[in-house]
Amino acid sequence: MSTLKINRLRTGIILSFLLLIGTFFVVKAMDKKEVVKTVTVKKLTTTTWLSVDASNASNPSNPSNSDQNVTAQLSSSPSAPCTQPSGELCARQLTYDENDTAIQNLLERVEAGDDIPTIQDFITAGATAGATSHKP
Repeated sequence: MSTLKINRLRTGIILSFLLLIGTFFVVKAMDKKEVVKTVTVKKLTTTTWLSVDASNASNPSNPSNSDQNVTAQLSSSPSAPCTQPSGELCARQLTYDENDTAIQNLLERVEAGDDIPTIQDFITAGATAGATSHKP
């Protein structure tokens, strides 16, 4: 009979110990706070000048965005004679996200000379039109 009591006592101690360990792990798990990291994605914007042809517009000195056919991407600011503040529009400055594939596709079309896009196409794709340059 005493052996039976000792076995029950051992079993009780082991179960109590396991219960204590289990409770410890549950409390530890409840204490863990989930860490939330905020990731900010920065847009890499660039500004470029585009040569435009607005000669077919009803008002070449102030054409609508859809009348400004993009003929080339300039490597720097426009050069003479396209440096005047008024006259026929010949260049337009655009700011856009460098990683925007729609704009990259439009620039490729300009480079290829096929299916020439307009300034409105760039604006629709997410670019922002800026300064203008004119020729006499």
